[in-house]
Amino acid sequence: DGVAEADIRRQAEAGDVGAQRHITHLESELAMERGRRALVWLKKSADQELAIAEYELALGYVGQTGLMLLPRDVDTFLKLLKKTAAEGYAPAQNRIGTMLITGATLPLDLPAGIEWLRKAADQNHPQALLNLARHYACGNGEPRHSGETVVALLRKAAQAGVAEAQYLLAERRP
Repeated sequence: DGVAEADIRRQAEAGDVGAQRHITHLESELAMERGRRALVWLKKSADQELAIAEYELALGYVGQTGLMLLPRDVDTFLKLLKKTAAEGYAPAQNRIGTMLITGATLPLDLPAGIEWLRKAADQNHPQALLNLARHYACGNGEPRHSGETVVALLRKAAQAGVAEAQYLLAERRP
């Protein structure tokens, strides 16, 4: 075009619809470039076994984060998710537990799913506390000790700010 970006931005601010559309394309290109750079940094931190980076990268392979630059790859997702869960990262443990219990992406395995939820709940992961309480309430698995009853788990999740746990706990009171 030969028109300076600053001039196009001024024209766009002044209401020129053609300039506004042009700015849309410029901003989109900038966003894509920033996304590519962000992905490089995320991969570097995941390569150094930063659990949250590994988890976010795993989710990116199934389109569950803003990383739209990654190709859909369920095998890589599962590999990274299992690795991160095995390293003790509670959100990954909760995710694997839920997937095993529902049979989503992984074969249905209720006992293994409950064990993964327990691992995450043992770290006070709020969603795992709620998930485990819900499964115990339905008769899926049994508490290992008094601190792992349905009410105890709901109370911990509610104290962590999980609205559904707060509601379910309130519903249980006479």
